Amino acid sequence: MTGFSTTKTRGASCKSKFKYELAMVIHRAIEKSESTNF
Repeated sequence: MTGFSTTKTRGASCKSKFKYELAMVIHRAIEKSESTNF
């Protein structure tokens, strides 16, 4: 956990972008399943 703080700021934008895209994919999947009553 010591070397995590140094790489955190460098990979923060990359990680947040990945988390955001993953959340959008899950959100769309939930909307699709709800609209089709799956």
